[in-house]
Amino acid sequence: MAETQALIDWATTAFRDRHGRPMPEDNVWLLQRRAEHAALTRLLDMIRAKPGRAARVAQATGVRLRHRPLPGLSLLPSISTLTEGPGPD
Repeated sequence: MAETQALIDWATTAFRDRHGRPMPEDNVWLLQRRAEHAALTRLLDMIRAKPGRAARVAQATGVRLRHRPLPGLSLLPSISTLTEGPGPD
């Protein structure tokens, strides 16, 4: 989440520096990044509110829960990493 916001901040600052005006609010790239940020925020809020339900939905759709974090990945240390299909044991 912080990375997405940092990317938005960096791009809007770079746009302002390059063009001498703020990035327009209707800029397609900006609209998409803000939509992604809002969607991730809603998803994480739902998972935090009902973590058991998120795991049941994942398992019902064939996603296997991996309880070991992937190397170099620490986006959500309190939530298991989701992977498709069988994983290494």
